[in-house]
Amino acid sequence: MEPITREFWRRGAAFLTVSLMSVMYVRYAWLTATGDIQPRLATWLLSAIAVSISMASYLSHRLETDPGRGKMDGFITNAQNSIDLLGTWLISAAIFFSARADAYFNGFDLVCIGAAVAILVFWRLNRKHAAANLAIQIIMVVAYFPTFYVLWSAGQNTESFVTWGMTWIAAAASVVPAVLDKDKLAVVYSGRAVLLVTLLLLLMLRAAW
Repeated sequence: MEPITREFWRRGAAFLTVSLMSVMYVRYAWLTATGDIQPRLATWLLSAIAVSISMASYLSHRLETDPGRGKMDGFITNAQNSIDLLGTWLISAAIFFSARADAYFNGFDLVCIGAAVAILVFWRLNRKHAAANLAIQIIMVVAYFPTFYVLWSAGQNTESFVTWGMTWIAAAASVVPAVLDKDKLAVVYSGRAVLLVTLLLLLMLRAAW
């Protein structure tokens, strides 16, 4: 019974993560396409590039260190990265094809994109999968700084508690399969997401008060 119970929690948590984030990404893309919201292309394109490098380096590391488990199993273990991979590109496409697309790239955007490309080149040349994966997590942390700054400086909350609350639940659920599989890179990805969204929610509460 123990293997069955473990697999139930592992797959169930991954399913919860993918389900919640799918709803959020599709809703966000729809609001973008209809013009109800106008997100910046640079922000989401950077996220898509970083998430793609993260997933590719993760799967490469997994296949190198534990080839018997297979690539598809990695999408369950690292469920948050898996759904982020699809969602960030979906939203980037929705922004790109929107009539009100904001295609402006400021200095911060260009530095972050340049750093992501540098990590990609380093990885492809040296094949240090884990190092590249951990390095791109740093870029993904830094990418949150502008949002943190806006919320810290704002006199009122400009973000959705429902959206970020569901994102927090999804990220927390994604920790379960990562921990059960004792997958350090997946734990880092999920843990980073939980920490950043927690800080974001705290800043939202501060701004709301």
